[in-house]
Amino acid sequence: MKRKALFMSGIAVIIILSFAAYRSYMKYRLVINMESDSIDLVDKDLLYRLRPNLRNARLVVPGCPHDGDFKKKIRHKKRVFFCNTNAQGFRGTEDLGDKLPGESRIFFIGDSMTFSWGVDDGYSFEYLLQKMFRDRHPSRRVTVVNAGVPGYNSGQYLKNLAVHIIKYKPDVACVMIAGSLLGRNTEEMVLSYSSLLDEIYTYCGRAGIKLLLIYPPVSTFESRPETRLFHQAFLDFTGSRDVSFVDFYDIFNNLPKRDGIVFRKNGDVQSIVHIDAAGIENTVFEVKVSPREWDEMQKKRNYLHSSLLKYYDHSPYNEPYFFDGGHTEEKGCAVQAEYLYPVLEKILEESNFIKEDKI
Repeated sequence: MKRKALFMSGIAVIIILSFAAYRSYMKYRLVINMESDSIDLVDKDLLYRLRPNLRNARLVVPGCPHDGDFKKKIRHKKRVFFCNTNAQGFRGTEDLGDKLPGESRIFFIGDSMTFSWGVDDGYSFEYLLQKMFRDRHPSRRVTVVNAGVPGYNSGQYLKNLAVHIIKYKPDVACVMIAGSLLGRNTEEMVLSYSSLLDEIYTYCGRAGIKLLLIYPPVSTFESRPETRLFHQAFLDFTGSRDVSFVDFYDIFNNLPKRDGIVFRKNGDVQSIVHIDAAGIENTVFEVKVSPREWDEMQKKRNYLHSSLLKYYDHSPYNEPYFFDGGHTEEKGCAVQAEYLYPVLEKILEESNFIKEDKI
C-alpha cells in the first residue's frame, strides 16, 4: 500500500508539473487564430519554437492594423501566406547538414519581423539574400538562415542564439531587434533594451561570431511612444561600439510613399492620409481622441483609435511597404534585402569568407 501511495503521489506530481508547463506554454506560445495551421511546439529552453519539417503551413492574418486580439475572427482585410520549415526548425526547406569546408553561414535572429511574417518563403528577405549571394558568388557557399520566430520577446533572442543556433556554427549573427517589453515603465524598458544589445554584442565577441545589429522597418501606424526612445538607444549603442548595423527605421522613413495611405498624428487628432501617384496628399479620415479614450488605449497598449482601425479595415488602400501597420509585404522585404546585401558582403569579405568571383 505504501509503494502504491508513493507511486500515485509521483504520478500526481508529474501531472501537476506537466499542467504547469502547459499553462506556461499556452501563456507565451504563438497564438494566431482558428483559421491558421499550428506552426509551433513546446521547447523546454525557449518555451516554444517552430515545428520542424512544416510543409505549406497555411496562415491567415489581419491585412491591416489591428488591436492585437488574434482570437477575434478577421472580418474584412485578410492576408493568407504559406511557410515551410527545415528539419532543424528554421524557415525554408533547405536542411542544415554538417558545415562544409569554405561554407559561410549567416543567421537572422529575431521575431516575426525577422521571420518575414505575412509573405511566402520565396519573398522573405532571407530567401532573396540567399539568391543574391548564390547568383553573385556562384563558386562560394554562402548559406542564409531565417531563424526568426514569431512572437519571441527580447529575452528569447540571445537564448535562441546561445542554445539552439550555436550548434550550427554561425559565422555571422544578424539580430533584428526593435525594443524590449521587460520593465515596469518606459525607462526600465529602454534600459533593458540597451542591456540586451550589450549582452548580444558580448556573447558574439566571445564566441567569435561576427555581429550585424538591425533596427527593423517601422510603419507610420506604429504609434507607441517608446518606439523613438528604443531607436535612439539603438543609435547610441551602435555609435559607441565597433559593430556593423543597418537602421531600417530611417531608411523606410525616407522612402517615397505613393499610391497608399499613411498615419499622421497631431496632438489628440489621429488621421489617415492618402497619397496618390503624384505625391498629392488628401486626408481621408480623422478622429479626435478624448482624454478618457486615450487613458483606456494606454492601458491596453493600443495607441490607434478603434474607429481609425475600422476605417483602414474597409479602405481600398494600404500603406506602402507594410500590410498590417507593422510587418513588411513583398516590396518591403525586397527593400530590406537590397540594403542588407552590400553590408553582409563587406562583412564576409573583411573576414576572408569571400574574395573573388564577384559579378
